[in-house]
This record gives sequence, structure tokens and C-alpha cells, in this order.
Amino acid sequence: MHKSSYARMQWFVENYCNSPERNLSVLDIGSCAVNKEDPLQTYRPLFAGDKFSYTGLDMVAGPNVDIAVKNPYCWRELEDTSFDVVISGQVFEHIEFFWETMKEIARVLKPGGLLSIVVPGPFGVAYHACPVDCYRFFADGMIAMARYAGLEVVHASSAAAPQNAPDIWYETRDSFLIARKSEAHQPPDMGNYTFEKPDLEELRNGFIPDNYENQVYYDMFAVRIDGSGTLHELKNLEMVNLWALPDNRFYIWGTGGQYELHYQNLVQRSRPKNFIGFLDSNTEIQGTELDGYPVMAPQYCAQDKPDVIIIASHARKEIMESIRNIMNK
Repeated sequence: MHKSSYARMQWFVENYCNSPERNLSVLDIGSCAVNKEDPLQTYRPLFAGDKFSYTGLDMVAGPNVDIAVKNPYCWRELEDTSFDVVISGQVFEHIEFFWETMKEIARVLKPGGLLSIVVPGPFGVAYHACPVDCYRFFADGMIAMARYAGLEVVHASSAAAPQNAPDIWYETRDSFLIARKSEAHQPPDMGNYTFEKPDLEELRNGFIPDNYENQVYYDMFAVRIDGSGTLHELKNLEMVNLWALPDNRFYIWGTGGQYELHYQNLVQRSRPKNFIGFLDSNTEIQGTELDGYPVMAPQYCAQDKPDVIIIASHARKEIMESIRNIMNK
């Protein structure tokens, strides 16, 4: 489990689950401890003690699973309005039809009950199938999930943290939802649904967003190399997908200030499997490593034939001309 995900769930518990009057029943969706070597593999320790009654739910039996449901979208094993709190972390990106899951969550929550979900945001976590990896969520998406289930949004944020929070909160750019089931809960009538634009600043509840990476993607520059050696500049969405999906093998041309400014943080944190290494014309650093990846002469890409080359340099025109000459030899 990501440390940033654990930090958000801990914040939720400390700020919303501190009722001294009664024991709170807690349901954890996707609770299986799949990585035994991870000290933060489950949220169960956050709900230890007499204040809570914790139940882990998953699709299959395993460590930290109390209930293995037969149907992931129809939990016949659970009665209506049976839990005070429902939580889920780093799971919804793997659920094919998460909107159906949201309806089941609304069904099993007690009136007045709370929901807390942590999921990867668009810029923080690379593709990781378990067994599939379907989605990334902005704050708008978290709000839409709650609305679809007829839940009231208490908090929604993406890549944001409380003031003075440690840097770990920004590590994987998580999106975070807290929602409540009202006493008079009614799912929306989609045939008569009227859109209302959410106030994202208000729903962040004072959390401070980190817009660094949003800007980074706009500042990046890369070219795709087609079969004929022609170069095509990547659009912003293609740049996001380049880092999030393993479909295209790529180099970064340049190891100096532009790399440090725009790309080093992404390389060090996400460790993309489709990133081959660096190209640099400086013969003194060729054959060395940077951030765990090899630094090679530009000519090397002619035999390796990458799909994309990111240009981390102000000399874009000159480097593009060099790429054309190398690839067309």
C-alpha cells in the first residue's frame, strides 16, 4: 500500500471516526493483504481497539479477508444498513464497474454513515494490473461516484494535502473522497438528473493542491518516431499516457538542468518500465548511469528504435534534426 494512501485514511479516522459514544462497525472493500512484505499492507491497524469492529471484504479468500463475496457487484452476504463506516484504498482503479460497487456501498451503509475512498490520481501511479487496471480519478470523478450512489460529498481532493502535511502526502498523487449517507437517502433519478458544477475549492476543505505535475506535462516536449523515421510531436494527453501506460518505449535526450527541472521527479518516483534510459552527446557521461538508468550515445537509438524520445533541452530544433539524421541512416 502506498504511504500516501495510508496517510489519508489515517487522517480520515482521526478527524471523522472519533465518536466516543459507541462502537463503529467498519467495512474495508478490497482488504486482502496481497503483499506480505509491506508493513502498511492493510488499514486494519487504524481500526484497532474497542472503538471499532473491523470487517475485511474481498472477491477471494486470503489474509485480512473476513468475507469473500461470491458476486463483486451484489453482496448477498451483507445486510442493508449494516455498517457505520465503509473504506477502500487503492482498489477502485481495479474494479471494472465501480459504479455498481458504489450502489452496494450505499446499500450497506447505515443512515448517517461515512465512506472514505483513496484512489490513484491521473499523474501518480503507472499501470499495474490486479488483475486489471482500468481507471485514474480526478476530484471531479470522486464527486461523480458519490453523486451516482446518492451520497453527500463531505470532502473531495486530488493531489492535495492538509497544510503543513509531510511530503509523503504528495507521493502518488492520490484522489480522496469522504461522503455521507443522509438519513433520507435516495439514489438519483438519472432520467431527471440535473448537473451542478461542484465547487472543488470548497470541497477540498482547506487542503492545498500540488499543481506541479500538471504544469510539468504542459512543459514537456517529446516526439514520436513512425516507421518511416518521421517525427511527430506528442500532445499533452499522449504525454500523460506515456508515463502512465507501458505501451511505448522511450528515451530522454538530455541529462542537465531541463531534466532535473521537468523529469527527474517523475523518473525517481514512478520508475516507468517502458523508460529505456538517457541519450546525451557528452562523451564524458556516456556509459555511466543516472537515477539508475544508463546514459548512452544518441546513435544507440538507431539500433534500438524507440517509440518516443523526450527532449530535455532548450535546443529542440537541433536535437530533432539529429534524431532525423540518426534514424534515417
